[in-house]
Formats: sequence, C-alpha cells, structure tokens
Amino acid sequence: MPKITTESTSDVHVEAARVQQQIKDYLGLRTSDLIFEYNVHEGKTKLDLITINPRHNQSFLFRSESGADKVDALKKMWDYVQNYKEKENSYTI
Repeated sequence: MPKITTESTSDVHVEAARVQQQIKDYLGLRTSDLIFEYNVHEGKTKLDLITINPRHNQSFLFRSESGADKVDALKKMWDYVQNYKEKENSYTI
C-alpha cells in the first residue's frame, strides 16, 4: 500500500493559499468580499470565483475555471484575472 505523506498535501494547500492571496490582492478585494468555491466533477476541479458586494448584499459569479486539481484551476484563474484587469485598465480614460 502506498504511503501518503501529509507534506505533499500541505504543500498543495500552501500553494493554493498563496495563489488565492495573489488573486485577492491583485483585485484589491477584502477576504470577506471574495469566495473561492471548488467542486470536483468527473475528476476535474471546477473553481467559481464569486465576488460579494456588501453595500447591495449581492454576490456575482466573476469567473469559472476548470483544472486537473485545485492549484491548476487557481493558476488558470490567476492568468485570467491578470488579463482581465489589464484589458479593463486599457479602456479607462
């Protein structure tokens, strides 16, 4: 029986937390205004990034990404967020 090490699992959690923090900081949102929701379906991890507008008490689906695992989906979301913000800023007058 293969031995499961918690070190590799915790490294995945550390990496996921790091990328989540990058996304939050890059978007300039507070932790309470951003939800990372994960679902596994047919062996793939789907990440829904949800923003919360506390003033209007509403939530909005910002983007969905799928990946091989949690970190892969987060890295794809990170790429999208960077491109999204760059495009959004290019239209600002």
